[in-house]
Amino acid sequence: MNYQSSPEREKLSVRLSVEHHRRILTTEEAAKFCGYSTSRWRYLYGAGLAPSPLKLSARKNGWKIEALEAWLDSKASA
Repeated sequence: MNYQSSPEREKLSVRLSVEHHRRILTTEEAAKFCGYSTSRWRYLYGAGLAPSPLKLSARKNGWKIEALEAWLDSKASA
């Protein structure tokens, strides 16, 4: 069998996420999608510098891909 290394699997996971435009990304997936570490991503949205998350449960946040793409586009054009 041909197993992919962990970074390759993560890239594939993010690429598949982009293909499903209605998919909600977890904190870890959103951080990778935007190019940040998970801890930096938590700081950014906690400080109001990133899109606000959707509350999926008491301890789980999620982000719509469309919101993340719009946020990244706004940062690129600023």
